[in-house]
Amino acid sequence: MIISRRKYDTLREELDQLKAEREADRQARRRLVVDLREAHESLTKITAHDGRLSALLQTTQRDQGAEVARLEGRLERTVRGCARYRSELEDRDRVIGRLTVQLMGAMGYSPEELRLLGLVPDRADSEPGLEAAS
Repeated sequence: MIISRRKYDTLREELDQLKAEREADRQARRRLVVDLREAHESLTKITAHDGRLSALLQTTQRDQGAEVARLEGRLERTVRGCARYRSELEDRDRVIGRLTVQLMGAMGYSPEELRLLGLVPDRADSEPGLEAAS
């Protein structure tokens, strides 16, 4: 089968064009494969890093929870101690008040004078033991 030169040139141009397109497609596919490999490597690194960060976060939360529990225990003991010291201080103030009233009464101060000095409340029956010695 004999074909004309013009038809041959046309077919040759189409063939060259198809070869060029095929080569461009191959290069695009190679670039895509390279990009996919790089993306996969990046994803692998990010996943590993995320795992390490998650483990670190869990460790930190666990340690922080233990620290909070320890500090809550210390705070509770401190509050109980403060309440105990406050109660002891109030008891001592009452004892000092009673001893002051007794001393002033022994020195000859009358109940009216003790009231004027503010050592005895206006109503003597408000707190037992604060009555002046006569």
